Amino acid sequence: MFCRTWVKQFFRPADCYARLERGEFAVMVNDLPREGAYRTLPRKIDRLFEALGGKPFTVGKVEIAFTTVVGINLFSGSSVLPGTLLQQAVDTAEKLSGKGAQYEFYDHKITTQAKATLKLESDLRQAIAHEELVVYYQAKVDLKTGKIIGMEALVRWEHPEQGFISPEVFIKHAEETGLIVPLGEWVLRTACKDTAQWVKKDGQKALKVAVNLSGVQLVRKDIVQTVQCILDETGLSAKNLELEITESSATSDMDDAIDKLSQFRSLGMGISTAMDDFGTGYSSLALLKQFPLNTLKVDQAFLRGDEVDLISKDSKDLAVVKAIIAMALGLTLEIVAEGIESKEVGELLQKQGAQIGQGYYFSKPVPASEFGRLLQIGILPEK
Repeated sequence: MFCRTWVKQFFRPADCYARLERGEFAVMVNDLPREGAYRTLPRKIDRLFEALGGKPFTVGKVEIAFTTVVGINLFSGSSVLPGTLLQQAVDTAEKLSGKGAQYEFYDHKITTQAKATLKLESDLRQAIAHEELVVYYQAKVDLKTGKIIGMEALVRWEHPEQGFISPEVFIKHAEETGLIVPLGEWVLRTACKDTAQWVKKDGQKALKVAVNLSGVQLVRKDIVQTVQCILDETGLSAKNLELEITESSATSDMDDAIDKLSQFRSLGMGISTAMDDFGTGYSSLALLKQFPLNTLKVDQAFLRGDEVDLISKDSKDLAVVKAIIAMALGLTLEIVAEGIESKEVGELLQKQGAQIGQGYYFSKPVPASEFGRLLQIGILPEK
């Protein structure tokens, strides 16, 4: 009776209020007098609990304090069940616990995004199972001769309803959901199979395919065995495979990463190991010497920005690139510069000591059939 008396001071007779369970209460407010009046509700509820004894109180020798968090959901006139409206408000309130926020409105956009995310996951899972994705290849060339010496395998997804989906979107999602494991294995298997055919058919004995290994894959205990099985299955020699890891994945567990990279290099005649995106993270440069690497990739972030060649003039980006190349040469690492989109940048990087180039100046990523044609040409850009 005491609680009801206090509650009536803060809410109208037409409003409904109830206790859902221990620590959870609900208020349903009908026919608000003016637009936006619902925004005063959080303060009313807060004042109510203050009136009911919101200050800390003592039970025995233990002092107990409580705070209130409020999740608010507005009925928009759509065909949503009352139970759903209530649950959405409760879920919103629970998300605030421990975050210092007093109240938050349920955002219907979040539900829309959640549904879209679930659909993307379902579609991606199906695309992997039915091999609806495609592996593209971007050529790597000798900066002195222009000869194709290898390629990077890149996965592409043409969604039947949404069209082209950026790899930045679905690969990130695949890593968050664990789908990157079957996806990564499929890309590796496909790339090894295609490369084995080119090596055998076109006599490209030194051709080397680079495949990115995500951090999620790298930490798996069976990753070395998985790579070995794929090489055996496709008939590709270990010397024709290069595994690329990012700086962030390599430094998340350094000891494990070093051990895995060492095992990769010991397979057969030795898989090449490369570090991608170097210089874009926060690891110490001194740590680089600890990793058993063959190749260091100069990230395109230092080469281009807003459609402008960053290193074609005396700039900080050029200084960073020079430092990375000089350090790599000192460690006897092969240097790959990606993102080259002009002859001038390619020549400048070659002068600094980079041996291999990759970028739109030479070739954009293309399907396997078209890359096979590029191998027959042999020199890029086409003469």
